[in-house]
Amino acid sequence: MALSFGLKTAADWLHKTVARFQFASGNISGTENPPETQSSIAGAETVVTENEFQTLTPIVDPDKEGYQPYFKALDYALSRDDVKNIAITGPYGAGKSSVILSYLKKIEGRKRLWHRLKYWFRFTSLKPADEHVTISLANFETDETLKSSESLSKEQSIEYSILQQILYKVDKGTLPDSRVERIHTRSVGQILTTSCLLFFVLALAIVVTTLLFPQKIVSTFSLSSEVSHFIAIHPVWRWGCIGSLSFIICWYLLSRFYRIGFFDRKIALDKVNLLKAEIAVEKQNTASLLNLYIDEIVYFFLKTKYRVVVFEDLDRLNNGYIFIKLREINQVVNNSSLLEKKPIKFIFAVREDLLKDAESQTKFFDFIVPIIPAVDSENAYDILSGKVINFNAADKEQFFKKVSLYLTDMRVMNNVINEFNIFKKLITGEISDVKLFSLIMYKNLCTKDFTLLDNQDGFLYRVVNAYSKRTLHDVYFKDLEISISQQKEKLEKAQEELQTSSLNLRAEILRRYLPEQIEANTVFYISHNKHGQIGSSWSFVELCENESLFCDFLNRELPSGTAISHARNGYHYHDAFPISRDKRSESLREYNKRSPVILDKNQKTIEQLSKSILNTQRVLSQRKGISLHDLCEKITLTKLREWLLKVPLADDGLSKNTVKASAINFNVELLFFMLSDGYIEQDYMQYRSIFHAGALSKSDNVYIQKVAAKVNFEELKDIHLNNVSNVVDKIESLSFKYYEGIFHPHIIGFLINCRVDFARDVFIHLFNHCSPGLIVRTMRTYFYEFSNDAYQDLINLTLNDEKTLGKLMEAMSIYHDIDSDDDFYQQLSVSFLRFGLIENITRQSAVQDYLHELKTDTTLFTYIQPDEIASFSIKLKELNIVFDSVSEANSESERALVKFIAENFLYVFNINNLTALFNAYSDNRKNVEELSRNPYTLIISEKVPCLTEAVNKNIEMFILEYFIHSEENVESVISLINSDVTEHTKEIIIESMDFEVQQLSTVENIRLSVVDGASFTVYDLLFKHGRVAANWDNIFDYMFTDVDDEILWEFFAHHPEALSGHKVSVPEESVDNVVNHIISAADKPDALYAQLISVLPVSIDQAVSDLPLTKFKALCDSNRVLLSEALYKDVLSIYEGQRRKGLNECLSLMIRNNVAVFESNIEFYLQDDEDFNNELIELVLNDDDIALTTKVSIIDIIWPHYTNSFFDHISVNSKISMALLLNVSEDDTRLVFLNHLLEFEKLPFEYINRALMAFVSEEYNLIADKTKRAKVLKTEGNEILLKYLTHCYFISSYKDKGESFEVYHYRKMFLDESPEDD
Repeated sequence: MALSFGLKTAADWLHKTVARFQFASGNISGTENPPETQSSIAGAETVVTENEFQTLTPIVDPDKEGYQPYFKALDYALSRDDVKNIAITGPYGAGKSSVILSYLKKIEGRKRLWHRLKYWFRFTSLKPADEHVTISLANFETDETLKSSESLSKEQSIEYSILQQILYKVDKGTLPDSRVERIHTRSVGQILTTSCLLFFVLALAIVVTTLLFPQKIVSTFSLSSEVSHFIAIHPVWRWGCIGSLSFIICWYLLSRFYRIGFFDRKIALDKVNLLKAEIAVEKQNTASLLNLYIDEIVYFFLKTKYRVVVFEDLDRLNNGYIFIKLREINQVVNNSSLLEKKPIKFIFAVREDLLKDAESQTKFFDFIVPIIPAVDSENAYDILSGKVINFNAADKEQFFKKVSLYLTDMRVMNNVINEFNIFKKLITGEISDVKLFSLIMYKNLCTKDFTLLDNQDGFLYRVVNAYSKRTLHDVYFKDLEISISQQKEKLEKAQEELQTSSLNLRAEILRRYLPEQIEANTVFYISHNKHGQIGSSWSFVELCENESLFCDFLNRELPSGTAISHARNGYHYHDAFPISRDKRSESLREYNKRSPVILDKNQKTIEQLSKSILNTQRVLSQRKGISLHDLCEKITLTKLREWLLKVPLADDGLSKNTVKASAINFNVELLFFMLSDGYIEQDYMQYRSIFHAGALSKSDNVYIQKVAAKVNFEELKDIHLNNVSNVVDKIESLSFKYYEGIFHPHIIGFLINCRVDFARDVFIHLFNHCSPGLIVRTMRTYFYEFSNDAYQDLINLTLNDEKTLGKLMEAMSIYHDIDSDDDFYQQLSVSFLRFGLIENITRQSAVQDYLHELKTDTTLFTYIQPDEIASFSIKLKELNIVFDSVSEANSESERALVKFIAENFLYVFNINNLTALFNAYSDNRKNVEELSRNPYTLIISEKVPCLTEAVNKNIEMFILEYFIHSEENVESVISLINSDVTEHTKEIIIESMDFEVQQLSTVENIRLSVVDGASFTVYDLLFKHGRVAANWDNIFDYMFTDVDDEILWEFFAHHPEALSGHKVSVPEESVDNVVNHIISAADKPDALYAQLISVLPVSIDQAVSDLPLTKFKALCDSNRVLLSEALYKDVLSIYEGQRRKGLNECLSLMIRNNVAVFESNIEFYLQDDEDFNNELIELVLNDDDIALTTKVSIIDIIWPHYTNSFFDHISVNSKISMALLLNVSEDDTRLVFLNHLLEFEKLPFEYINRALMAFVSEEYNLIADKTKRAKVLKTEGNEILLKYLTHCYFISSYKDKGESFEVYHYRKMFLDESPEDD
């Protein structure tokens, strides 16, 4: 026995020492040696760099500074006897195991004798450490292990595992009386010892048998008879030996029976499978195993030094029952009197949310040590970026920041890094580290789904497969299709709706029940009851304006209708017309249906709907080429989760509940994150398999990997492809059909020749969904690398889509800003015309824009080869490309094309193009300035038919743009004015050009268009703009037309000196025109009028009715009025009331200029109605230009009318009066004149003598004779005369002699001098 025990102890010690050494070495290095298989795969031994791999075991570091607070807390808890249940809490991966193991390693030294001695002698306050047992029962769910156990419930399985881990902590020898049956490890010594013991017991049994049956034994084995004789003669010795030996045998057998539990109820470990955790026990044991075998647990702690039990990962079982049971066990064990001095402590490493609240936690546990997670969402990025060394990605930092949110468990992070490093070395080719790392993450975080990929099942597979089959697109685009259909329907209804407001709609519905003519006499009523008595009522207007009343009326259950009021025989009647409930309900439904449509019937809403439809159509157009990550991003997490739950699994044997449970447990968020960010795509198989060359060469595979990595076209286009067909098939199977790699020139060439439909789809995607830069770069590549025939096929294939040309032009316009290769852009643009078929070009929606850009100038002719001129010319003509600018032809090819467009008029008619075309035909080259000076003369003189025809066809524009700005001579101007150009053009020529027509008759006069109600002729414009020489011949010619007086007089105003510088001879045929347009010009300036009248020898014999008096006076001044009685009457009639304003002056001028006519009827011309015109008479008498005889005739005729009151009405100047006094025929008249002169004038005596001598009567003559005493008849006039003569000292005095006056002269002394000299 002692030998057996010694051998066993030595073996156990050796095993523990080796294990401890290996454990410590592993922790120090922190790495694992690569397996031999890895070396063989690599072909040579791989050197593992530091930190390349990470272990998944807890980090055991007793000296780590961050662990010390935890250690102090545990020291405190373990030093207290009242603390029996200790919780170390923290989330999964927080580092609970690392803290526990580091602590346990730290206190290893406290278990030694040396530390115990130090504690006993008070050299340290730290208690010696107790031995510990670690129990871990994580539920990893590798299969339905615990769920499918036939013999035990889940709780019993957990309890049995706990019991098993506790009891198996020591060997069977340590617990010899344990009832738990288990395998006992047998050493050679133990076998030898057992064999010896068995041999010894067997020998004892033989001896006892021999002592009991000596005769039988002796005879059987033929022994000596002395043996039986010896036994027989010693009965005491015989039975003493029998009893002693039997006791020894029974003691040995009973001890062994007890050891094996023969007399106890033992746990039979009938079947133990560690990998599947299969356990078979006695079927009758259904109670709690921990309770059933509590004595085994107590026995364990009694027989061992273990006082601390560490439970790890029990919370992963999600079974709270087991914690309650363990706490109960702890209580039971510690209540044992045998363990009073050494309490058993349970340490639970659990997550913080194990119990529902803080109260429950603090009640359940005696001490809680919280663990701050070593890795969380805040520091995961820093840890991850520090651990991953060999990672190539431009967006590495951003990528790690995103994925680190999911790597918050250190073990998972380390394993992901390890697998990434291994996979990266195994997978060859151009791989994306981002995609590889993402797939490894998915493999670790969603292991079950990842393994289903090999069976073509699982969520990832279904998403990618649905994307490849275009069924996943329905999740997003189907809603858009429904939405756009609804929007279109809404827009159509809004456009079809006739009413513009809800009020009008209500009016429309109500008018169905009554004519519009009786609205004023009608009300809509609702009955009080079912019998139809009219209750509430409203007018038509009230129901229209109030929507609630309207709806209430139509919705009432009671009878309703219309009531029309009318009067008959003085009485008022109401006729009710009920409206059925069905009709009202139908009307209400119609209103409710149409009123929302009316709200949309406004410009703003219609524009918004149209814009929304356009935007939705734009999104729908992306359906074919949308990438997986863009599609997932648009689908959103919620919809993707719903779709995944709806799509059935491939395994029909799985129940619906299994699908739901799997979906719940599956990390859909991670899947969505990986897909929507493009970290996992349809090429995921490339990252989980090793490539072997076959249908694809290594170069082909690298190309596909680059395509999957979304390498840009510039890097891909130069890669040589060996098996283009297989590459295309692979790209298509991976749904990379719309990646940039598909545009490789070799692939495009293959598709055009072999798979036209495929190529067509590729180009539709290129031009509709790719960037402008990619469009330009691909077309540039094809342009320079393809032959003309291949490029022609490509051009016509791309033109099958009507949007191609527009998209290309848009891309060129955008990309041209950052690319200076102008020559390429011109060649690319021309290439569509060079190589495209007419029908394909005209199919393009942007053909007009393309042609508009193409026709900018003819520099494109430089790219046309001589053999292409004929076909290119035909296209120019059929497409009717009219070039904006024609460049100078520098070669024969260009000259031929330039002449072609000239002959077919395929150019914009302008001076620059005319110059280029002129030079193409003429040897006398001109520049634009030279041709601009005399364009009409030069082009016509060159006699090029197409140019002459072009000018004639575009004569209007030619004149307006160039001719009027030229220096052409007046003959060319007159020629174009006389041509068939439009009236407006003629106006422009006359208005704009500076020329002077010397002879108006050389210009054809025509009536031009009416502008603003005014109509002008060519002559009008010529005179208006001063384009005619200022002479009367041109004016007379102008007046023969429908002359515009305003223009004519404006012309007079601009040339007064030239027209009035000399007398004019007016042709007889122009007299009337002069009278009508000049003399009769009533509203023209008086000064200019007088100036023109003065040189025009034309007189009028009829009065001009509307001619102002001022202008009539001008006519009279210039002797342009022929006096006649009729004219005189007309003048008096026309200017009646204006005599004081100058009419009499005009009459006096007429009289002066027509004295003979005047003298023929003086009394007529001087009369004013029934009286004489005093003012006129006065003007005529005072007019020096009228002969004295005429004046005398006037006096003689009018004197009887005035007699002595003549000078009271008429004022005549003294000179005229003195002349008239001497020439009048009557003495009475002469006497009045003399008296008047003597009264107001100081007459010389000589004149007085002459006047007196002029009297016919001698008595007046005697007054002049101072030598005689004269007597004059006594009259009033004579008395006045004598008085004035006396006053002027002509006579000294006079005396009344009765019937006469006697006149006295001064004496002789006064005869020689006048008394007035005094």
